[in-house]
Amino acid sequence: DKHLLKPTTLFATFHVNDLCTLLPHEETIEVLERFLNENTSNGYIQGLSISTIIELVRLVFKKQVFLFRKRVYKQIKGGIANSPLTTVLANIYMYYWQADLVKSLVEKNEVVGRCLDEVFLTWNGSNGALRSLLKTKMANREESMPITLAIGRKISYLNVKIYHTQGKLRTKIDHDRDVKPRLLPSLLDHEPLMYA
Repeated sequence: DKHLLKPTTLFATFHVNDLCTLLPHEETIEVLERFLNENTSNGYIQGLSISTIIELVRLVFKKQVFLFRKRVYKQIKGGIANSPLTTVLANIYMYYWQADLVKSLVEKNEVVGRCLDEVFLTWNGSNGALRSLLKTKMANREESMPITLAIGRKISYLNVKIYHTQGKLRTKIDHDRDVKPRLLPSLLDHEPLMYA
């Protein structure tokens, strides 16, 4: 409605590789504590104090072990992929991880969205300027959380092909060739509650 989608508008996506298994424990706990303090008024959530919640998460991190080739290993980074706790912690971590970038994009009237480790954005500038902005806003972050970036006039995001024709947004379902064509793509990547 605001005519911000122009014939030269670029779309970009980036994926944070292995987010759930790369979460740094102490930084994740710090971010969780910040989030809880910013979003509660009395320091309690359903009868649990913030300090109790933090200690419980710390305990889960300390006690994470897995079996590989008949040997037990302690997991020193990240959490169990697809566990509810890891998913919540990853979302909170990403909320703060992307904050500077989102602020810059919103100030430029760009659209930005995220679904866990997948980020989508629009860009009304050059490809080089976008890469420069991403490099600036993600300095020191990409080392701990490597990303895969795609920029173009036609882009895939969460199994949807997104493009525009003369300023009109177009979308199509983007089926993965390795997936049976009769299955919804989201059935493979997301829990039923996320797409019900």
